[in-house]
Amino acid sequence: MDFDRETCVCAKDYCNRERPDVVESSRVECNMSVKMNALFFKVDKQLGKCRGEHCFDVSMTSHDSSFQYAAQGCMSFVEGRQKHEELNDEGCVDFKSSVINMKACFLTEKDTSEKNGGRKKEKSQAVE
Repeated sequence: MDFDRETCVCAKDYCNRERPDVVESSRVECNMSVKMNALFFKVDKQLGKCRGEHCFDVSMTSHDSSFQYAAQGCMSFVEGRQKHEELNDEGCVDFKSSVINMKACFLTEKDTSEKNGGRKKEKSQAVE
């Protein structure tokens, strides 16, 4: 089942003012899913596929509670956005502390194709 979903993320005062215009040839197909485990509440949804500029994976685990979260989907950016060194367009950023571990990764079409021998990337991440 494929969902036609679009979500804008706010950055300072630029909240939902402009949809990203993504050139169709630069779009990649990504899996969409969300997994969460918080005390006795569990969610594990495979939401289908989406198309965007990048595929993303994000995961968070709290050490002082039983909270775990993982999501994957697609992401596109508005033209002329400010690029931050910590979160570049390709690769991953890791944050670890005594309280929480977080990891976010962006993949381009080249990344998804090369890692799968020419096939689109099919990645799932389990929350234990």
